[in-house]
Amino acid sequence: MVVRSSLIRSFDIKEKSSKWLIGILIASLISFYIWSIYSGNGVLEAVKHSLVKTIGLYLSWCFARELDPDAKVEAFYGLAPLFIIFIFVDEVLILPGIFFLLLTRILTRSSGSMVTNFDLIFVLFFSVYLYFFYSFIFPLSASIFIFADYKLKGGQKRNIPYASFMLIISLLSFLNLYTIEKTETSIIDILMVSLITPMFAFRLSTLKNILSTSDRDKYFLSPKRIKLAGILLLMSSTALAINYGYIFQMGFLWMAMLGISIPHIKNLKTLQKPLEG
Repeated sequence: MVVRSSLIRSFDIKEKSSKWLIGILIASLISFYIWSIYSGNGVLEAVKHSLVKTIGLYLSWCFARELDPDAKVEAFYGLAPLFIIFIFVDEVLILPGIFFLLLTRILTRSSGSMVTNFDLIFVLFFSVYLYFFYSFIFPLSASIFIFADYKLKGGQKRNIPYASFMLIISLLSFLNLYTIEKTETSIIDILMVSLITPMFAFRLSTLKNILSTSDRDKYFLSPKRIKLAGILLLMSSTALAINYGYIFQMGFLWMAMLGISIPHIKNLKTLQKPLEG
């Protein structure tokens, strides 16, 4: 029996964009390794840093493809600034990134499958792990994503108990005094979030039609689901930025939002004409 998980997507290596991505990732892996060695790290440490950062680049591309499925070229726009960020940042939150990517796939249904009990159980345990090692924001976000999937067209009642349980887990965090942490943010952190947030919000507001189809069943993806996934990702990443200062550590998500938003800046001019008239 084939398990049709909503968490797994196909990767067509024959596509031109896939070949470009593989080339970029290989070049980045080598570059990060050389830079790490140059910075004084040992061989094993350099291998670790280069692998983690290269995975971060791949995650950024994946997020861009989920949040704007039609933007095959634009999915690469955020990789250049992200590469520069990763040169100067050592900590990259790969597991939280993978977690949010899985939640996004559940909501967008880009894989072509509805969420299964196996998917929900996996997300549940993943959220508990991230709860203990990172933050209550992860089970809280998972609860909202999964409940949103239930409320939209084609939703399943099986989502409700999982979403409820993860909500309870996240609320338990408020029983201690260390839920909210005092964080220090630089002017660069504030500027990056302040610039990307309105740009991405504008991009979501103009997202009306999706021409891309899902991987398996080949139905057109829902703009409503993709918009909501983008809104929830923006809220979650902002919460992590404010509460813990996770900005550059989650740079793969911020740069994905930036990359797919850049081509639509020119559309802001169309909003000025009614105001001028």
